[in-house]
Amino acid sequence: MAGVTAADQVPGAHLAELVGVTALIAHVFDIRTLDVRAGVDHLDLEDDMVRVLTVDVVAAHLADAVKLSRLLHLAERLGHHDDDRSAWRCWSGWVAAADRGLPVSLHVTARGAG
Repeated sequence: MAGVTAADQVPGAHLAELVGVTALIAHVFDIRTLDVRAGVDHLDLEDDMVRVLTVDVVAAHLADAVKLSRLLHLAERLGHHDDDRSAWRCWSGWVAAADRGLPVSLHVTARGAG
């Protein structure tokens, strides 16, 4: 298709693959997850909007989240989510775009002690 760039294509086909790979990593390393999701988001860089793929993982246990975040080289965020019943610890990081792919943002969350 002439004139169609990778940025013009919908990255939906990659979403299932990202969820599958993340779930496989969790399975291989015996990490229990409550939820694994992927989606397309936009990163606002003031003068430019960049499309990114996001992968969100909710681990069943704090120790599982710590283990997965280390395997994926994620950094713990300073802020924690709070649902008035317990604190949630969060880790995030990026996977660089390959050739014409979109950058991938990874997030791991687990209910912390509290």
